[in-house]
Amino acid sequence: MKLKNIFLLILGNFSLALGTFLFIFPHNIVNGGTSGIALILENLFNFDPTLVVTILVWSLFFIGLFTLGKKFALKTLLSTFLYPLFLNIFNYLPYFERLSNEVSNPLLAIFAAAFLTGFGIGVAYRVGASTGGLDVISLLLKKYFNIKLSFSTLVIDSIIILFALFSLSLESALYGLLCVIVTSYIIEKITISGSSSYMAHIISEKVYEINDYLNNELERGTTLIEVKGGLTKQDKIMIEVVFNEKEYYDIKQRIHLIDDKAFISIYKSINTYGEGFEKIFVRRK
Repeated sequence: MKLKNIFLLILGNFSLALGTFLFIFPHNIVNGGTSGIALILENLFNFDPTLVVTILVWSLFFIGLFTLGKKFALKTLLSTFLYPLFLNIFNYLPYFERLSNEVSNPLLAIFAAAFLTGFGIGVAYRVGASTGGLDVISLLLKKYFNIKLSFSTLVIDSIIILFALFSLSLESALYGLLCVIVTSYIIEKITISGSSSYMAHIISEKVYEINDYLNNELERGTTLIEVKGGLTKQDKIMIEVVFNEKEYYDIKQRIHLIDDKAFISIYKSINTYGEGFEKIFVRRK
């Protein structure tokens, strides 16, 4: 990973931890994820939420390492180390404890939490890394049951928020739901603004190697199109592929590693329907 990306990942995890410590924990904003579980356990058993997050994040990392492999581990190792570290630093410094008590307006806390955590997660996605945590569960469901990541993430967060109804309050659950919505918006704007799916046209001397990566590792279908260079008049093969915003920087970086002279043109897709994307909805008369 480049030095610039490491710096951005450090900044992203600092922002994620800051939003969690200053706003999510003090205001009981159950927004899913490990922080939501920590708040529920704090209310039920008076567990320290920072300690709970630390244990959960590292436990899930090792589960992912042994079930999802080294590729997953390399993507999440830095975040797994940094996020709990920053939380524990904030927990032991009186200055941050004092800051966490200065915001009394819950709506202000929700939007501040959403901005800071959304920025942190978005930056991690932008550099091709992962924040780990409950992403491991979603990836395991994808691997063993072929359940879409977006659907499983939504279900997991919904279950956590639902538990908040019984362990905390309806207010906390509603705050959490609002925070999830705003955070998702911020993540999208930080990664790539606009459409959540994109189409790329790729021309390369290593077209089949790139195609194998897209098919087998990224698990995206491709179309191979015969094209002719307008200037060179040479026949070539062009790859057409559709993907989502989380895969945007992974694709660019990996293609560059395979062929640094590859030609890549990426477009925003207004709507993408089919397997791995949205289902086609037809209104019946």
